[in-house]
Amino acid sequence: MCTVAAIPIVTAVIGGATAVYGISKRAEAEEKAKQAQATVKKKQADLALANAARADALAADELNIGATRTAILRTQAKNIIGQQRATLAKGNVRVSEGSALDLVDDTERAVGWDAFIIRHEAVKAAEARGVEAENFRGEADVLKLEGAGLMQSAKYAGEAGNWDAFSTFASSTGQVADKWYKHRKATGSWSLLT
Repeated sequence: MCTVAAIPIVTAVIGGATAVYGISKRAEAEEKAKQAQATVKKKQADLALANAARADALAADELNIGATRTAILRTQAKNIIGQQRATLAKGNVRVSEGSALDLVDDTERAVGWDAFIIRHEAVKAAEARGVEAENFRGEADVLKLEGAGLMQSAKYAGEAGNWDAFSTFASSTGQVADKWYKHRKATGSWSLLT
């Protein structure tokens, strides 16, 4: 039968074991939580890179749309100038001199300005999309670094938990040995059964 003096020894063993188990489980949970956060950061970085690629594609589209609108404008202008020349020629007006020539030149100049404005707007829109793409790439870089930091932190959390558990085990072992020694001194026996 166990003596009353053995109770502190038994409780020290149980307390030490449960403390080591609890520390180990807490460290494991912290490590897994940080790994999960790192996974989220990686997925966010992947999404940011996808958004950057989409912004790059939209920038190219802006330039293509501008070029198409300019081409349409120039085609329409050629038709208008052709109609002007035909109308003037019908009225026996020489289109290569005087106000008739000024009319055609003014139309060509106005079309040139309109085409310039269309191209300029397309370039500005494409540049804005390019800036947006760069911002997404920068965000992805930051998210990747955060994810790498979390993975490193997860590794250290697991290692720290192991060292905490070992330290608690060593401390508990010392407490058990101390109580056993005191039990031996009090009872004169190493046995817990007396």
